Amino acid sequence: MSDFIKRAWLGLWLLPGMGPKSIATLVEAFGSIESLVSADPVEINKRTGLHVNKAAEIALAPDSDATLRELDDMARFDVDIIHFDDAHYPALLREIDQAPPVIYHKGNLNLNDGLPIAFVGSRKASFAGKSQTKRIVKELGETHKEIRIVSGLALGIDTSAHEAALEAGLKTIAVLAGGLSAIYPKQNIGLAHEILQAGGMLITEFPVFAAPIAAHFPLRNRIISGLSRGVLVAEAGERSGTSITANYALDQGRELFAFPGPMDSKFHIGVNRLIQRGSAKLTLCAEDILNEINPDVAFDTTHDRKPVEILELPIEENPLGNDSLALSDKTTQEPMEEPQEEVSRWLHLDAKSTAVMDALEAGPTHADGLSNKLEIPVHELLATLTTLEMQGLINQLAGAKYNIL
Repeated sequence: MSDFIKRAWLGLWLLPGMGPKSIATLVEAFGSIESLVSADPVEINKRTGLHVNKAAEIALAPDSDATLRELDDMARFDVDIIHFDDAHYPALLREIDQAPPVIYHKGNLNLNDGLPIAFVGSRKASFAGKSQTKRIVKELGETHKEIRIVSGLALGIDTSAHEAALEAGLKTIAVLAGGLSAIYPKQNIGLAHEILQAGGMLITEFPVFAAPIAAHFPLRNRIISGLSRGVLVAEAGERSGTSITANYALDQGRELFAFPGPMDSKFHIGVNRLIQRGSAKLTLCAEDILNEINPDVAFDTTHDRKPVEILELPIEENPLGNDSLALSDKTTQEPMEEPQEEVSRWLHLDAKSTAVMDALEAGPTHADGLSNKLEIPVHELLATLTTLEMQGLINQLAGAKYNIL
């Protein structure tokens, strides 16, 4: 693909208010991204109903200041992108709802090769959880060297999965919740370098200098599961980021696996529930995983996957929301913690959260409607909605509408 097409995808992704769904809709309306950004703003306005000023921004996106600045930042940090028209865009990720139009990456691993399996779990993992994770990854490596281990570079289970993959000679993919100008958490900077040196990859959907704020982690989780044929949940509380990843996996049609844990352990409530409901296959060894996702390896199995009700998931319309995420001052912003494993639904609400809850009293409301009514920028609103959802105060309905529980 030409450099112009690359700049076009990047430019659209950096535009305020442009998320995966809106970009896909625009490209579909014009047949190709090249036709879209080459169109006259008046024509864009006629076909899409967008205000002529926004249409002009779209037409200028490939050569906008934000796009050119981002390209300079990418070159500075040895970062490249894979866009939706690129033949190297991962086929599995392309299948999911609201797939990211652009993937930033370090490393050159072919994301369409091998058998990708994700490992997710608690950041404050137990010794047993980390040990079992390493054992299973080692067994997978002994069976097939083409297996790819996907995780989120967080502390705990993620770190154990990446480390075990390196020890087993497997390629591993780390999906980050912020830009690739800096590694988060800092404790895993060395691990990130080892992943790249071993032929693995670091990827994200966020601009080079985007900070890993709390609202980014659920968005990252949909990519972890979206890249993978199956997802293994090692440890998870009942309401946690790991449980959100499990729900993404089910919604995306991925195979879900889980280690069973003690009934009285708060770190295993989530995984035990997944097994109890028939959502996840109880996993004791690598064969249990390969039985389900690798047709070239046949093992006897008595597993019968029961149908389950899939929860509505918090897939964001626009994970960027504001092109200020591409600015260099984000390097000095202190990252927010990833949502804790146990989240109380009775936290004191700040003024912005209170305003959102008051607006939702009128009934289910689309995110765009809330943004207009409350005059809150999209990226700030989505962060607030994600927080309220994880607190158990609201849920997302079909069509990106939100409702009070």
